[in-house]
Amino acid sequence: MLKRLREASISQESSTSSARQITVTSPRESKNPTPLPQQHPQTTKPVLGQTGRGPSLLGLLAAKRFTRNLRNKYHRSGSLYGSSRHSTSIQVQREPTYRMEPKNKFNPEEAGNVIKSIIDQRMKGFKYHPKFCSNMCKLLSDEIKDGIKKLKYDRYKIVAVVHIGERKDQSTVVASRCAWDKKLDNFATYTFETPSLFCTASVFGIYNE
Repeated sequence: MLKRLREASISQESSTSSARQITVTSPRESKNPTPLPQQHPQTTKPVLGQTGRGPSLLGLLAAKRFTRNLRNKYHRSGSLYGSSRHSTSIQVQREPTYRMEPKNKFNPEEAGNVIKSIIDQRMKGFKYHPKFCSNMCKLLSDEIKDGIKKLKYDRYKIVAVVHIGERKDQSTVVASRCAWDKKLDNFATYTFETPSLFCTASVFGIYNE
């Protein structure tokens, strides 16, 4: 009985070893592994300037013609978009009112008070310097012009002129001449003086029908 059991166990071991030997892969199969699934190449769109075709010659000519037409349209002389080619300000054309006199006439006393208040406030404690005075002239002329416009002189052109100079026992003469109507047009002026400088501001109001 024991012999039969030993023979049966031996036969089982031999069968399992043969099965193990069968499952072992051959060296040929190890050299040729299973192929992986093929990956499709990604298609990318060409970027202008890097790959692919660039802009065509006809497209460039068409764009150049389009920009030239726009430039000629909005920068022509005598248009509403500016009288000069490089001008960017818009000129507003007003229709005539057929009135020979303005509703609110330019008043030199009111304009003089505006000039005096602005200059006294800005030039108080100011010392003469060539670079600073040039910028101060621009600042004062803009503020004076805006202050006169608040008086609402209808259809008047306002011109503000400011002069600043150093006082060193020298004489300075400032003169101006204008072609205007004595009945409607007028001007106002004011001079501010300190031990180091003088400032003269003039405003001209010209009626424009």
